[in-house]
Amino acid sequence: MLTFRNINKINAFSYLNRYYCNNNINNVITRELSDDEISLSENQKKLLNNIKTLQDKYQHVFTTEEKKRLNSYEHDCYMNESLSDFNIGLFYSQGIIKNDSGKESLDQLSTEYFKRSADKDLAEGQYAYAMSLLMDSTRNIFVPILPSLSSVVNRDDGQSDSMVIGNGWVSSENVDKDFDYKSWLRQERMKSLRMKDNIVQHEQEKQKKKMDAIRYLNLSSIQEYPNAQFTLGMILLHGKYDIKVNRKQGLYWLEKAREKDYLVATYELGKYHHAQYSMIQATTDEEQDKSFIKYFIEASQKGHADSSYWLATNLMSSSQPEKSIEYLETSVQQGSGQAATFLSMLYRNGIYVEQDSQKFMKYLQLAIERKDAVALLTMGELYFNGQEGLQQNYKLAFQYFSESSQLGNSDAYLNQGVMYFNGYGVEQSYLNAFYSYQNSFHHNMNNKAAITNLYTMHSEGLGVPKSPELAQFYKNLLSNLPDDESTDVD
Repeated sequence: MLTFRNINKINAFSYLNRYYCNNNINNVITRELSDDEISLSENQKKLLNNIKTLQDKYQHVFTTEEKKRLNSYEHDCYMNESLSDFNIGLFYSQGIIKNDSGKESLDQLSTEYFKRSADKDLAEGQYAYAMSLLMDSTRNIFVPILPSLSSVVNRDDGQSDSMVIGNGWVSSENVDKDFDYKSWLRQERMKSLRMKDNIVQHEQEKQKKKMDAIRYLNLSSIQEYPNAQFTLGMILLHGKYDIKVNRKQGLYWLEKAREKDYLVATYELGKYHHAQYSMIQATTDEEQDKSFIKYFIEASQKGHADSSYWLATNLMSSSQPEKSIEYLETSVQQGSGQAATFLSMLYRNGIYVEQDSQKFMKYLQLAIERKDAVALLTMGELYFNGQEGLQQNYKLAFQYFSESSQLGNSDAYLNQGVMYFNGYGVEQSYLNAFYSYQNSFHHNMNNKAAITNLYTMHSEGLGVPKSPELAQFYKNLLSNLPDDESTDVD
């Protein structure tokens, strides 16, 4: 049985919404300009050369929209240096421009150029620099501007993605026989002392970075850059990045972003006021004002899929199924994968609509194309069981479970574990089953099937050494689950 949750999938701090004085992307300077006609700075020339290299080298890779976008960046080169600085920072942050010298990381270079544009009073630069200070990285400030390039060129800033397992513990089997433990221990103690000496300074620097970030976000917001207004509003409203909550200012900036038709801001305002309504309604029998609905309706009418989905799910629980179906269909038209999945399940089970297997598969396929984790999980289950006219195929089932698990779906990891445990479509492996169950538990610590399976693995020593202590740990977790999620184990 599938449970649908109203989850906001929008990463609000990675949303690129740029404004140009001239929106006619075809009105781009394409002829060669002599030095007498225009004098370009070194950075403007640098950006222009990189753009032309991209256009020449990857012309066959880019979509029509990406080609237009590159043309707009080329146009920026001839406007002013602050835009060029910002775009160079943007290109570095996404690995579009490589670091030839190797002396600085891409994060350092992009932060430097964002700051240059910020100090030249460019709103986008002020926003980007502020976010680099808050996030300690520039990698995910903006969505990829040239997504087709990611399959050809990967960002490489010299930083390893490897990690240390545990808390720095090293197995004695991997230690060199000549390893001087006492010398190593002295060095580690000295490092610890230095860290303690620097902790106050580090905290002061961290606080200064936060204050600088808020200052630059304010500067960008004052210039009416909606990304900054929205981000500043969310930070102050919810205390993100450990910034002190200021609800009045937070709501003010969200309203400002809303005035610019920044639909995520309208949606978040609706969520905030709905939460306030629910909190008050829970303490009184008097009906409260439901004016919060206007935010969702406004955003939905302007094309915001999550707002349409919110209206659909809430109207359904309010016994207005016909209106709910309309909003679900609207959300699907606006690009929502989760709405397509929900609608497919209604058609599969004949809930509020006439049961229709063809429409079930139609909406399920649409949701899969949009990479909805629940849709991928469902298709995997269909292939695993050979349902809805599909021939049983364990390998395809495992493939869909894998795609869903990569999106963080706990039940998909669980199903992977079951397939590894039994050798369905894959080589039988208790160890891989154990890892899959662990991942399932990690993504949902109330997943009783995952907890039960981990109990069994530790209790019987399947894939891992037998451990009565860990088995008891998972048994205790099961007993503490809510009644509808708990289960008995022997």
